[in-house]
Amino acid sequence: MVGFRDRFRAALAEGDAAAARAAASEAKGRRWWEDLETTVTPAADEWTNNAGDAGGQPAPDVADLDSALRQRDDELADIKRLLAEMTDYAEKMEARVIELIAGAEPMAKTLRLPGVKTFLMNKFHPDKYPDADARQRELLTEALKTINAAYALAGELQTSE
Repeated sequence: MVGFRDRFRAALAEGDAAAARAAASEAKGRRWWEDLETTVTPAADEWTNNAGDAGGQPAPDVADLDSALRQRDDELADIKRLLAEMTDYAEKMEARVIELIAGAEPMAKTLRLPGVKTFLMNKFHPDKYPDADARQRELLTEALKTINAAYALAGELQTSE
């Protein structure tokens, strides 16, 4: 298959070169297809056992090419199906993010009410409980981290409005 691909690319390059020569020869009054036929048409043995060719492999049959084309079409159909599934999934995730942000907004408004932050800090700050044991201080510290994270998020939601 590699040999065919290389030969195909070479033929494309020859076609481009022939098209350029055809434009030049047209000015001279010659027909462009005559130049193209002599340049692009391979010799009879060029497709079969050419020493300069990739391994001297025989030319692929039309049936092999059709089979390869059908296989590529099947792969393309699979890729299109997967892309459609990914697009659907991305749209669902986008809708979910919008839903979560909409659900967070009332909570953020509640946190921004006057006195709520002071109340929460007084209620959960570890320094307010000097008699707490290590486990209780750990829980209070975690609660304070959660409160600070909630206020950071509320601040982000407020600036994005």
